[in-house]
Amino acid sequence: MKKKNVLFFVVLVLSLALVVVGCDSDSSGDDLITVRQTNGRLTINGLEDNIGEYVIAAGSDVLTAAANISSNGNMTGGQISSSGSVTLNVWAIISFNETTGETTIGNYNGNDTDEFLAFITNKPTITREEIGAIFNAPNPESLPSFFVAAGTIDVTFSGGIGTCTFIQTYP
Repeated sequence: MKKKNVLFFVVLVLSLALVVVGCDSDSSGDDLITVRQTNGRLTINGLEDNIGEYVIAAGSDVLTAAANISSNGNMTGGQISSSGSVTLNVWAIISFNETTGETTIGNYNGNDTDEFLAFITNKPTITREEIGAIFNAPNPESLPSFFVAAGTIDVTFSGGIGTCTFIQTYP
């Protein structure tokens, strides 16, 4: 496997950890994420090879994109349309309590340029236990079977709205 793909995988896992921190498979089921409403949107094009599958993404500036994030850490991906695109909600991490693991995510309305890491799955909702399986995979070949592909997207946001093209980097 190319070093770039291994590095990409490590960064993807760490980025998603910001959102689901404290939500491992041994947790008691308590809600650790406060999810506030957001007006942020991200449209990803270039997904024609994965029509009908699902996408979630994480940016390097504490931004996360999905169709929905629940208070227990489950993430629902946006379904890729027949035109090969998907529009996701974008949340910013507002606060994180290192002691309790409680995280608040909310409205993103920035004017930033960011590189996002996106992954495509074959199921709509990824539970926190399944996210834990991604964290515990020793290498990309050990990823859970629902993991289809991963890639990068460069986005320039205006008022929290961005459009970009998916570039597949794994597999």
